[in-house]
Amino acid sequence: MKKILIAEEFKDVLKGKNNILSRSDLILLTASTAEDMLKIHKAEKADLIVIDIDMPEMGGDKLCAEIRRDPSIQKTSIIMICFNRESDIERYKTCGANSYLTKTLNPTELFRRITEFLDIPDRENLRVLMKVAVKGNIKDDSFFSTSQNISISGVLLETDKQLSKGDRIICSFVLLSQQLKIEGEVMRANKISPVLHQYGIRFINPDPGSKAKIEEFVASRKKK
Repeated sequence: MKKILIAEEFKDVLKGKNNILSRSDLILLTASTAEDMLKIHKAEKADLIVIDIDMPEMGGDKLCAEIRRDPSIQKTSIIMICFNRESDIERYKTCGANSYLTKTLNPTELFRRITEFLDIPDRENLRVLMKVAVKGNIKDDSFFSTSQNISISGVLLETDKQLSKGDRIICSFVLLSQQLKIEGEVMRANKISPVLHQYGIRFINPDPGSKAKIEEFVASRKKK
């Protein structure tokens, strides 16, 4: 059963008997403030969150950053709704959201994004939330990405950000309560939807401690 947590103000956009939310395997949760949204997500562990960047109490970007800092709730996809202006886009880029849509919100585009993110395979299948930085960039263009099939040799990344084959990146992530940082290289790139890209990453000389932690993580998931 997939759970979608959405800002109350966008609830009416999702109404309609023919949209994906009429499916019996989806649960729609709503909240009117950022604090309420955080409480609900902690209790329900939503698979997808749709946030207004200017939500009352703390703002959507601060809410998103708060979620990404907490390992117990950070494994979720987040769509940020904001105005098409430079200040809002910069706030989106730095908070850790997966994607954004601009106001006035287009229902068709929102449905498409929801479908794409919920079609991502189950995160229990060796999935890890990663912060990725491209080596050699003068400015900080780091972003968050979901991943799957992590191993000591590499990982598959899924993101709306564009990378090129041969790019060197730094992957920062938490496994079993330990922070890891490993250099990698983009070996292959595929566009799997109008929004999402998938990249095959080869890890470059991970240290023995990182290898051991990855092996422990993989073994723990295979037992489930």
